[in-house]
Amino acid sequence: MENFELLIKDGNIGFYNSCEITEIYMFPKENNKAIYNLFTLVTFEEKLFEGNNKKFITDNLLDFEYYNNRKKLIYQIGIKQYHLSLESVKNNFYKLKEEGIWCSNNQPLDIDYSFLKYLTKEFIPSNENISERSPKIRLNNCLKNNFFNGSYILEFFDEDKQKFNFLIEEDSHFENLSNQIKNLIPINLYKNMDRLGNFIFQFPITLCKIDYNKKEDNLVNFEVHWNNKLKDIPDCFIEIESLIGDCLFDFCIEEYDKSNLQVFSCNSNSLLNFKFFRKDNNLILFSSKGKFLNKFLLNTYINTSKQRYFEFKDGIKPISGKIDLISKDLDTFNNNFEYYEHISRSQNRVDKEELIRNFRFKQYNSNLYNEDFNAKNDLIELIQKNCKNGVYLWDPFLSPKDIINTLFYANIEYVPLRALGSINKNVTKFYKKEHLINLKDSFKDVIYSSKSSDEMINELKDIFTNFEGCYSFENSDKISYYKNQFKLIHGNFEEGLNLEFKVQHSGYGWPFHDRFIIFPGNSKTFENPKAYSLGTSINSFGKHFHIIQEVSYPQAILDEFNKLWDELGEECVVWKYPS
Repeated sequence: MENFELLIKDGNIGFYNSCEITEIYMFPKENNKAIYNLFTLVTFEEKLFEGNNKKFITDNLLDFEYYNNRKKLIYQIGIKQYHLSLESVKNNFYKLKEEGIWCSNNQPLDIDYSFLKYLTKEFIPSNENISERSPKIRLNNCLKNNFFNGSYILEFFDEDKQKFNFLIEEDSHFENLSNQIKNLIPINLYKNMDRLGNFIFQFPITLCKIDYNKKEDNLVNFEVHWNNKLKDIPDCFIEIESLIGDCLFDFCIEEYDKSNLQVFSCNSNSLLNFKFFRKDNNLILFSSKGKFLNKFLLNTYINTSKQRYFEFKDGIKPISGKIDLISKDLDTFNNNFEYYEHISRSQNRVDKEELIRNFRFKQYNSNLYNEDFNAKNDLIELIQKNCKNGVYLWDPFLSPKDIINTLFYANIEYVPLRALGSINKNVTKFYKKEHLINLKDSFKDVIYSSKSSDEMINELKDIFTNFEGCYSFENSDKISYYKNQFKLIHGNFEEGLNLEFKVQHSGYGWPFHDRFIIFPGNSKTFENPKAYSLGTSINSFGKHFHIIQEVSYPQAILDEFNKLWDELGEECVVWKYPS
């Protein structure tokens, strides 16, 4: 309990008089007594306690639907807020920590929380004190915003997240639920699903407000504005790191002189990390990652009163346009960069060889010997490195042969393998052209064989029948042909296989063009998805110039794939094993 007493004590990091409690809870619709704590936030405030002020944020409960063994289940989510005095919150904290009982609005719930793991105090910097180049603190999306110095938290962590598996299994459904909650209160559970089931006590730091700015080269002003309730200014230290790229250019720790303005000598042409902390108990009062503005670029344009216009008449709908022109940018800055700018501008350069090694970017050139073989092997290696949660292949020109050349090489048993192709005139036209080449080769093989006339005639009939069935524009004919192709597989291909192939066609789903290979990740183990743009279809992989590269926002690609996949019913299924 020493951390709680340390943080709540007047004058240590603030002066608290009351608490706001926000509870997000859920329960099965048919049993409103089987309650889950989805997330609870207890925020300490300086304002005086003026009564409970209980209110339900969700006048109408939110519904979350999912299917378990084809049975539709509905959970309902509610949000309530109320205020408590410090003494009441203190009693609730002790009861949760020592007895595993949570008192909602001072009423003990008949739920066992003894399994929660109590963590030591954590300091959470404010996002407003972090530069754009640094990653923002994710947990701030679940805390009450403190625009100044950040917060300390005490957290009861629910390590058993399995009860939330049904909630986060479908990423897009969970994101939708999180957005509904976020529209009511500023809490984003989607970004913090590792906090599901947790209780967080938040202690915003309000003891002081800090400002800092550059005075001149290598001099920094550090201003401290203390809370007017504070009687005696504590002994503190100021720590400053000066970073340029990956190098620590300067570092200093100085004792705070208790003035409103203290000046430091420190290399300020860089990213500066500040910490301001108490000497007696090491509590951090301020932390910041900021960057001073040494120069700015001003782009100047002048209207020329000139216009470019054009009209193009081709077909039914002509194209026309009119554009007002402005002058070329006038450079108003000096191109002579200083040393720290040269370092900063080179910081984000990535070695191309490193990108290739990690399959984040790789290009293929058909002029190179055996490039299609190399490309195929690269794709198989990529699949085998990332297939632990499944592999989804999305390509409008996908054929059984392409699937056998790729997904069959996934080497982890029974992971879900999904293939999504398409049937349209472009696809049929492409394969018709390819098949004509194969048809010529087949003619040659038959005609120049030593077989009898009757045997040759029968084989030629089979070739034509196969050609007509495959390249008819009828969807059913094409699907039948694809199905027959899978019947040609021999061996123990079914060993450890879990594969389904669907095709989008007229009347079902929507047409698509881009080609992706997707590794879906696992929300239960907090593994993010990966997606790669292939640059070409599998049937021409490595046969002409194209680029495979990792996608920056794979979740968006995965969501669209799942949406289309779910929309395509049994009439779009070509092959499924196990059936």
